[in-house]
Amino acid sequence: MQHHAAQATPSARPPAPIPTWILAVTALTTLSSPTCAEAADEPTQPLPAVGAPGVDVRSLAVARTAALAPYVLELGEDFVTLAWSTREERAGRVELRGSDGAHSGQELVPTVHHRVTIDGLVPGTPYAWEVDGAFRGQIETYHDGDPLRFAVFGHPGGTALANLFPFGALAARLTEFDTHLTLCTGDLCYFTTPWSFGELFLRPFRNYLKERPIHVAAGNHDVGYPAEFAVDFGTFRSLFPYDYPSERGGYYDFVRGNVHFLSLAYHTIDDEDTEAQLAWAEETLRNSRSEFRVAFLGGANPPQKNTLPRIMETLTAGGVDAIFGGDGARSFQRKESGVDYFFAGTNHDQPHNFYVVTAGPYTMDVVLHDASLPGSKTLWTLESRRGKKTVMDVAAMLKPRPNRPNVLLASGMSVPSTRFHALRVTVRNPRKTAGAVWVRWGPEGRRRKSAIGMFREQSLMIKPGATLTRDIPLPARNPVTQKPWSLGEIEVRVDAKAYGEDYDLMKDLVDLVLVADPLRQDEVTMTEEDQR
Repeated sequence: MQHHAAQATPSARPPAPIPTWILAVTALTTLSSPTCAEAADEPTQPLPAVGAPGVDVRSLAVARTAALAPYVLELGEDFVTLAWSTREERAGRVELRGSDGAHSGQELVPTVHHRVTIDGLVPGTPYAWEVDGAFRGQIETYHDGDPLRFAVFGHPGGTALANLFPFGALAARLTEFDTHLTLCTGDLCYFTTPWSFGELFLRPFRNYLKERPIHVAAGNHDVGYPAEFAVDFGTFRSLFPYDYPSERGGYYDFVRGNVHFLSLAYHTIDDEDTEAQLAWAEETLRNSRSEFRVAFLGGANPPQKNTLPRIMETLTAGGVDAIFGGDGARSFQRKESGVDYFFAGTNHDQPHNFYVVTAGPYTMDVVLHDASLPGSKTLWTLESRRGKKTVMDVAAMLKPRPNRPNVLLASGMSVPSTRFHALRVTVRNPRKTAGAVWVRWGPEGRRRKSAIGMFREQSLMIKPGATLTRDIPLPARNPVTQKPWSLGEIEVRVDAKAYGEDYDLMKDLVDLVLVADPLRQDEVTMTEEDQR
């Protein structure tokens, strides 16, 4: 395995020589051979036309010119983002069809690197997608009432000798697990080219990527090594167009369920980029309101400019619950200032080891697997470090809405957002079938004009005969005004048709309280009454 630290300036180190045979093969393949999309991802039959019988058969010319076939970039409760590349600039189009009807998204500006997001989807619902009438796949939106399950692996392509660490078994094994998403800790390719990303990552994992996202962190091979004069995230950002907070760095974050994910890179462009990434990570962790915070890092051995210790210090001081690191770790698990650190790469293992993680309300189970063997190897259970303090008992304030006994409302509370972090809900399902409970919350007095975007509804799916406890994170600031806001009402309801008109929700709503995180007292002002 080859691992080198990327240099920030041309004068620091001459570029590593590239073997002649690699240059020749890369040039020949890029210019004259079919790409991975053309060779292996043949377009499928298009979806049935809405409102018309049969199948709308379309031209496959688009498929023959596609450089990289479409893949799921992000998938949430109510949205999906697809990405793909074409040889020529064009405005791409995505169509979705589900039980709630048809949805579509159209790019307005022609480009070769495409990204289309479609929102307004129904949580926990299957959809079929189609891109440019030539490629298709299926997704199922995440349902936030379920425990979040995700896999973690690394280093599918960052080795000079082809197939030294075979990942075919890993790619096949990932599809066997009912995960909502997967994390990759970098080194997706060997040379930083779209062709290399396609051959070593997008093509082998295409069956998974047609249904679920693999969120990637940038390793050294993904940003220039072994031919770099300086670290460059350009190709990486073009193929993986996440919502980056920086105009040139490779770090980003997202929230799914009760987990806040942070993707960071050992390698940075320069000192300014290093400081910006660390400052961003510190602020992101300080403002996070999720039950668990998980960081995953793109690997390199050794890291550039001793950045790894500084990253670790920022993450551990910020209160992360687990860190998954790529190449350079050399161990499966250790402690970093009391925080669990898991290695996710090759570590000279053939084939790959990988993790499957389940994040429940207050525990997170991390299971180590071997891609070639059934069963698991090791289990770690991480306890939530957020022993929250009750700020207000909302359940005592609930009253049935007139003529609607299955809708409970608490209003007139006027609690400033500086006093709480989450709403804890505990509810029973006495039925023999699964049931859903909806929790809706919003500002004081229904001031819709001044509180745009503040009304939210969270659905909780409960198994038959089970009791579910869930912490729903509440924002500290209005997303439009970026100012603190006041919580004015909370509504809890069930589907009257499913539960029956005689069902009494008040009996099965065990607990409903506003809670604060004691680890983040700097952003919460507790009154004397709260402290008692």
